[in-house]
Amino acid sequence: MSKLTDLPPSNKNKGNTSPVKTKTHIYPRKNRWGIVWSDTPASGSRRNIISKKLGDKLIEEFRDGQSSIQLEEKYKIDNDTILKYIKSKLPTNKYNSITRINLIDSKLGDKLIEEFRDGQSSIQLEEKYKIDNDTILKYIKSKLTHQEFEEKKRVNQHDFNS
Repeated sequence: MSKLTDLPPSNKNKGNTSPVKTKTHIYPRKNRWGIVWSDTPASGSRRNIISKKLGDKLIEEFRDGQSSIQLEEKYKIDNDTILKYIKSKLPTNKYNSITRINLIDSKLGDKLIEEFRDGQSSIQLEEKYKIDNDTILKYIKSKLTHQEFEEKKRVNQHDFNS
């Protein structure tokens, strides 16, 4: 294993910088102190993680109802990166009009409600079905009356904490 000082210099982001934009220094470099101008464009593998081809595929699958979490698992790209890319490429009204696939289908939903009524806590259901606790609670809350939901939640949490 060689030391970093033994390696040849990188060809990424080489160039001269200037504190002001000039005819030759036209590429901005931003950091926490402000902007400097470079004579070479920024490059590197950390930029443009999502290529045009992959981006089109992500948008198409997202429009078809795939969640960003499902896309994250499929393409091994962070969920936030995918959402940021899709939001930047689609107008807000089109992004908001896309219907997402519900992770809980009616058969699983019926099972969740039945087990919740039988005394299982949402945390136990999360561990059993590998679905986020907030997603489970949101689904159950939408299917039960407010009074029944709060009562069962209080009882189930009490039993779970004992």
